[in-house]
Amino acid sequence: MRSEAKGALAMALEDTRFFDTLSPDDLAAIGEICPDQVVEPGAFLYHQGDPADGLYVIKDGQVRVSVVTTDGSERVLQLIGPGEVVGEAFLQEPYRRTQAQVTLKARICPIRRQAFLQVFQARPAIALQFATLLSARLDECRLLIEELTFASAAQRLGRLLLRLSPGQGPVTVRLPSQEELGRMIGVSRVTVNGILAAFRQRQLIRSAGRELTVIDRPLLAAFLHL
Repeated sequence: MRSEAKGALAMALEDTRFFDTLSPDDLAAIGEICPDQVVEPGAFLYHQGDPADGLYVIKDGQVRVSVVTTDGSERVLQLIGPGEVVGEAFLQEPYRRTQAQVTLKARICPIRRQAFLQVFQARPAIALQFATLLSARLDECRLLIEELTFASAAQRLGRLLLRLSPGQGPVTVRLPSQEELGRMIGVSRVTVNGILAAFRQRQLIRSAGRELTVIDRPLLAAFLHL
């Protein structure tokens, strides 16, 4: 039974962006140090200032990554969904510069620093894949800075919606509040509300409450001049 559970975990890890190119043996090695856990909404994976002692693989659910500023306000940086990794900077920094809170019931796999380093040193393919992940994260940060500097509010929100609903064809996702969306792109809730209304009017999206569907991804991208 235990070996079957580990095999199922390895198969689940294969769907994670960080691990999707690893061999079955490498996946099995990660599965050995990556226990499966269910975390309820509202729980924190880590707080800002906590020791950076590992990373988390998100298999289901959603995690909000944010930073608390000096005036006590929260700035949402990312919404991390299935197949993604959070806390990957744990090898570069002794303490967390952000906080990560579960917003939708999540199934996660925590990987602690010492266990990861042992596998990291023994399996070069995992080390290379981790370097690739860090490079991709840096590129995402560069694009976000460019968006905040040069893109219009509608372009920033449209790009955010495309990132939150990956895949081909119509994809329905549960969004955070309009206030949180505004904090992610640097605008007010009123501005977010107006842009979403314009998207709906042009039949680029449909929504009901916090459930939103991007109806036509290419058309939305064309509308935003992406």
